[in-house]
This record gives sequence, structure tokens and C-alpha cells, in this order.
Amino acid sequence: MQKFRGLYQGAFVLQTFAAHFTAIDGAHKILGIDDPEAGLAKPIGALWLAAAAVHCTFYYYYLLIHHILFRLSEH
Repeated sequence: MQKFRGLYQGAFVLQTFAAHFTAIDGAHKILGIDDPEAGLAKPIGALWLAAAAVHCTFYYYYLLIHHILFRLSEH
């Protein structure tokens, strides 16, 4: 099994990014927005949002564990 390496290639980001492709599977193209001559669209925005979602998830998990639960255990 090959390990994911590099920016935006972590397992959590890739799984979140894959959910985007599952959600848009079978979506209709909108005339005037999708350019058929440009080839495949580059889902850079979706990749960025997947990375941001994973970042926020870990950040809030850290806050929950280290700031809230530790304070509750001190009382």
C-alpha cells in the first residue's frame, strides 16, 4: 500500500475530495459556464474546500479535547 505524501494528498483530504465527485456525478452542464473547448474542468476550488474542511475538523477536535474536556476533568 502506497502512503499518500505531499500537500493535499493526505487520506482525509482525498476522501473528502472524493465525496465531491460522488456528489456531482450525473450533474447537468450549464450553458455559458462550462466551456466544452476547455476540456475537463479543474476542480481547484473543490480541492481547496476539502482541505479547509479537514483542517477545520482537526482544529475543532483539538479545541474540544484540549480546552473543553481537560477543563471539565479538572473540576
